[in-house]
Amino acid sequence: MNEKKRPLGDVLDVLAQLKKVNIPYRLDCMRDNALKVEVVVPGQRWDIEFFSDGEIEIEIFHSDDEISCGKGAVTELQRLFEEFSEGAIS
Repeated sequence: MNEKKRPLGDVLDVLAQLKKVNIPYRLDCMRDNALKVEVVVPGQRWDIEFFSDGEIEIEIFHSDDEISCGKGAVTELQRLFEEFSEGAIS
């Protein structure tokens, strides 16, 4: 990215590069002062946040290649709701 802070320009540059190499993305907004670009590629999810002050944060999530099916999927869904429902998170 450019050393001179230009938040919107940085976002547009990254989006253009993703489009050029045919990597799909989705835009989201989770914080008042940032725009998030979500990129999903095989085995990974990238959350790239562009802040209004020009800062950029990237968080990369890696898959363990395990897929839950049938009863395993039901168990995982139960765990999701039990562990992460409002009040369960400390």
